Amino acid sequence: MMTEQERNLVIDYAGKRISEAEFLARFPVNPREDLNYATRALQETLQSRNKDDVECAMILGFVFGFPPESVDVLCNLILEDWHTQHENMAWQMQRMKDPRAIDCLYKTALVRFPYLAYDEVFALGVKCAWALYAINTAESREKLRLLTQCDNEIIRKQAERLLKRIAEESARPGDASQAGHTRT
Repeated sequence: MMTEQERNLVIDYAGKRISEAEFLARFPVNPREDLNYATRALQETLQSRNKDDVECAMILGFVFGFPPESVDVLCNLILEDWHTQHENMAWQMQRMKDPRAIDCLYKTALVRFPYLAYDEVFALGVKCAWALYAINTAESREKLRLLTQCDNEIIRKQAERLLKRIAEESARPGDASQAGHTRT
């Protein structure tokens, strides 16, 4: 679990109140050298349920990188309702393009967390659909197809658009493989 001082350093660094050099000099671990630090910090939050630590660990992961092993803890955390980092987690999984995230992304696309009750554009569900699109395996495409049958019109239409985009990309000779969207 992060200390209050460590959390403040992360927030100060993210808010550009201190430089990277100052952050690295004062933070107890160099996240650039220990790429698993953010993953371990996220893992600890599963027990501590400290939403501030989730936010700080996500910041560290965005800045210094998440290793591929992070997908498992991200999948566990994205379904938890005690923090507010769901959209950032979906975005990170979109960047990772790891097929291990398919089921949790699909489930999360259909969840309506209470803190997002105001969100009329269903950004979390849309981000999850984009992540499934980025993964682009037979399984992720099937989950997108399932989203085209959901009750939420915004998510349903987004999934339809993404499936259409995949079909168009695969129909263009050479384009799909260059874009990195031809996984099976």
